[in-house]
Amino acid sequence: MDRLALTTGMDPVPGYKKEMGFRHVKDKFAEAGLSAGPSDLVRPSRVMDVPIQLEAKVTAIHSVGAIEDYSACIEVQILRVHVEEELLDPEFRHHISPDRWRPLIMSFLDFYGLGDRVHPSRLAEVF
Repeated sequence: MDRLALTTGMDPVPGYKKEMGFRHVKDKFAEAGLSAGPSDLVRPSRVMDVPIQLEAKVTAIHSVGAIEDYSACIEVQILRVHVEEELLDPEFRHHISPDRWRPLIMSFLDFYGLGDRVHPSRLAEVF
């Protein structure tokens, strides 16, 4: 995701994003060096290079803060989950093993594993 941090699919780039250094990118898969694959239930492609993919539909969008903040909370319904076999718990086949999956998490514009900070986000430079 960090490879796409200062990109937008909007063309032309909105003024507020242009001021922050965003640029238009039509093919975000190519920009990030990722492979697209078909989804089962939704139109957008899945990112085949990651071990877990979620297919979801937007159920609500809630504005957050002042209108000039351009912030929103997006509510989704997960329709389908795709998980690489080796991440599943051998005893509970419908559970992801926390010992096998080590996700990268963004917290306050920095990336963390399940411990110390891995590296700062490029978005932190803007904000």
